[in-house]
Amino acid sequence: MDLPSIFEKIKSVAKLREITVDIHVHIFPDAVASTAILRLQEVFKTEVVAEGNLTGLRRDMQGAGVDISVVQGVASRPDQVTSINDWLAKIKAPDIEAFGAIHPDFPDNKKEIFRIKKLGLKGIKLHPELQEFSPDEKRLWTIYQAAEEEELVVLFHMGNLISPRKRIRGTPQKLKKVLRLFPNLKVIAAHLGGYLVWEEVAKYLLGEKVYFDTSYVSPVLSQNSVLEIIRTHGVEKILFGTDYPFCHPREEINFLMGIPFTDKEREAILGENARHLLRLGKNS
Repeated sequence: MDLPSIFEKIKSVAKLREITVDIHVHIFPDAVASTAILRLQEVFKTEVVAEGNLTGLRRDMQGAGVDISVVQGVASRPDQVTSINDWLAKIKAPDIEAFGAIHPDFPDNKKEIFRIKKLGLKGIKLHPELQEFSPDEKRLWTIYQAAEEEELVVLFHMGNLISPRKRIRGTPQKLKKVLRLFPNLKVIAAHLGGYLVWEEVAKYLLGEKVYFDTSYVSPVLSQNSVLEIIRTHGVEKILFGTDYPFCHPREEINFLMGIPFTDKEREAILGENARHLLRLGKNS
């Protein structure tokens, strides 16, 4: 084999090792994981693909080639906030990052957001449907201001639930108001901007200064539809996410690999955009 061929082979292998970051993962402490999974299946009326603990996540990451998973903390009640964040800080590792839990009714969200930053967590997760709030409510402004000041990313569940409801709170129109009021806030709108409300996503969010993640879209959107949304919004604002344990990272990566992105676009979606946004590795 001549030298040019050797160099091409080395470059090819290096490409395969570009970082892969799953921005949207849910797991639970071992002691409550099985109960939590049963509850998820009950609430969302769907099966999950994993047991929902750290050991299982790492096994599935290895099988799929995921380098870093970002665990999203969700507090369904205000009294859960601090314990969830304490646990997330404990599991933080080179292959595990996390977004802290915040609840609109927690007594001192500003103080807790400061603590989340001090714990080394990368952002916060808000869920309008489970936490029963609208993103544009004034009572959320303290949270947004604190996140802005601490340079923490805010990931919103957007759109409907897997088990659809007639009335939804986390709409693209309401999120657009937040983006206008807090132009320096770093925001991720999960589920390509809004699960099952992609016509409204097209009207209010496409092209805006907001990241989308790809979590839980493969079960309901075609690859052509995903490609159209991503190209219209901008590949540089798309983050790979699975909504694990609802979807398996291997299957979600295979879904994206079947979409005709360029190598550079695919690398950006699978990890480079997240690495830049969260200041991971060489971009930290």
